[in-house]
Amino acid sequence: MKKAFIVMLGLATALSLAGCTLFYPNTGSVEDGFESTSEASEAPTESGGADQSPSPSPSVSPTMAPAQLGILYSDASGGRLNVVAEVSNFAEDGGSCTLNYYEGTTATVLGTVQAERNVTTTQCFPFDIDLASVPKGALQLTVSYLSENHIGESDKFEVNIP
Repeated sequence: MKKAFIVMLGLATALSLAGCTLFYPNTGSVEDGFESTSEASEAPTESGGADQSPSPSPSVSPTMAPAQLGILYSDASGGRLNVVAEVSNFAEDGGSCTLNYYEGTTATVLGTVQAERNVTTTQCFPFDIDLASVPKGALQLTVSYLSENHIGESDKFEVNIP
């Protein structure tokens, strides 16, 4: 009986520790075989509501290196627009990410969040925007990144806002 208890305790401990690797926030990069997700330890800073001033399109200046952005996740359900993006060509702290939607060629800022270093990438904190501040229908969105040394913008991606 004592031997069975020790074996069961050992198995439970091993399974618990193995499960932790599935939920650790900085699991690695896509190159490691994991799809990165961001569970930020701080609350993201976000501008409330839609900012009606047009956002300038980021362009690479001679003193700034380009940032290559990719969208990891986007969803418009439950009354919220959620977007997770990452910069794949470097890892640094101190930058910010801005979510924009386009009406024709005019960009409008939906929100801005901080970015932080991940293992081999820079991860934007998740965007969590109230759908009441977003136009309905199929929206063309981009995420831009800006820091002291890097600037860039993702390709446009479409999200259907109910």
